[in-house]
Amino acid sequence: MLKLTGLGVAFALAALAALGASPAVAANSKSPTCKRSKSSTVAENRSARVFTRRDARHGDPHGTALVGCWKKSGRARRLADAFDDEYVTSAAFDLVGLRGRFVAFYGESVDVSC
Repeated sequence: MLKLTGLGVAFALAALAALGASPAVAANSKSPTCKRSKSSTVAENRSARVFTRRDARHGDPHGTALVGCWKKSGRARRLADAFDDEYVTSAAFDLVGLRGRFVAFYGESVDVSC
C-alpha cells in the first residue's frame, strides 16, 4: 500500500485536477467541424454538410467519394462512390439533396463481368 505524505497528497491532487481539467479545456477549444481538406461541398445547411473528395479505393485514380457529415458531432460517413475501373465495374452518383440531416441521392452501380 502506498502512503502519501503532505507533499505527495498535494502533488496527487494537482495532477488529478490537471487531468480533470484538460479534457474540458480541449473540448471547449476544439468544437466538432465538418471541414475537410481537399473536399468540394455539394450541399450544406445548418445541420449537415455533404461533400465529395478524391478516393482511389476502387483502383480508379480519379474516383470520388460522396460523404455526409453531421455538424453537431463532426462525424462523417461515406454515402456513395463514383469510379470506373475501365474493365467491368463502375459506379456513379448524382442528384444530391439535403433536408435537415437527411441526404437523398441517385446512385448506380454496374458490373458487366457476367
